[in-house]
Amino acid sequence: MVQLESRGTFNDEERTIRVLMRRSVSIPNIVASIQFNVSNPIFDPKGNDLFVSGYEHDLLGVKDATAPPAHGLAAPTDPVNLEVQIRSNQVDQIEGAGGLPSITHVPAIDLDTLVEQSKAAKTHELLAGETYAELTLGSPDPGGVVVAVCEGDLHLSGQAKGYGILVVDGDMICSGQLLWTGIILVRGRCDMVGGGTMKR
Repeated sequence: MVQLESRGTFNDEERTIRVLMRRSVSIPNIVASIQFNVSNPIFDPKGNDLFVSGYEHDLLGVKDATAPPAHGLAAPTDPVNLEVQIRSNQVDQIEGAGGLPSITHVPAIDLDTLVEQSKAAKTHELLAGETYAELTLGSPDPGGVVVAVCEGDLHLSGQAKGYGILVVDGDMICSGQLLWTGIILVRGRCDMVGGGTMKR
């Protein structure tokens, strides 16, 4: 973050202007709640609590049913390759545009550039290989969003929540409740395991 300050005097009155600036991240067109970036994605949902929604949510996590939905899942492959990995009792748990299950094809994004931009705009650093319990990052207001970066594997446990962009340059394991409003970029595997009443 950079702070710019300018001072001036006019008619014996002094004024100061301060501007806080930080690097921006160019977000590509995200068309699904979970978007794979490989041609042979592995989607292996376990348990009965899976729910993927392509509907828009505000910073407080409230669903906006008036906004046009995105898809639940997307990948640069034939949607059938994902659909065959979903059990019959989970079909109605992947909602969004295009019916149930909500899956679409999407071109691969330039993940390397997106990750590097995020690293340059980093506001928080998470240590690789660590387990973070009850992690909270940012707040649900426009000035409270963060860009958090982990340069390796990350394990979240307990009730984790955040607002903004989370970058994991490795594998991510979530073994509790996860409520993240924003974008999570994972370069490796992402495993949602164990308990937790909700992962969103």
